[in-house]
Amino acid sequence: MSTREEIRKAYRKQVKLWHPDKFPNDYNKQILALEKCKQINEAYSFLENYIPLLNKTTSKEDFIPRTKKQQEKYNDPNQRSNKSFLNIHRIRVISSKLDSVGYDATHLVLQVAFKNGSIYQYYNVSSLIYSAFIMHSSKDGYFEKYIANRFRRELVK
Repeated sequence: MSTREEIRKAYRKQVKLWHPDKFPNDYNKQILALEKCKQINEAYSFLENYIPLLNKTTSKEDFIPRTKKQQEKYNDPNQRSNKSFLNIHRIRVISSKLDSVGYDATHLVLQVAFKNGSIYQYYNVSSLIYSAFIMHSSKDGYFEKYIANRFRRELVK
């Protein structure tokens, strides 16, 4: 995970790169830069205040199959939903119904923890859907409209 200082440095680097004032003579690039800066600022405001879940201490190394049998199971698409092979680190979100969300880009699995304590995994969720979900101002609204009943889900806890 990145430190707050690393996040701040990456944010400043991107803002300098995409600042609209860098393109004073090109209207189209100014519009593009303005949109990029807006996205960068939204992402930064989200990441600046994230609170990692402290009970999740696994690393990517913990999910790499080590034996031939584990490798076969890992490569079997019917076994991929097995949560022991997922690399998901949930982050807390500001929401009335949702507590935290996490995403495994390798397996396209979105994990959502609700305030009531239940945890669901949603399968075949694209990274674009996840990114839009994380950056959306109304997590509950976006979840209900674009995720809840559109993807296969499984109760984890």
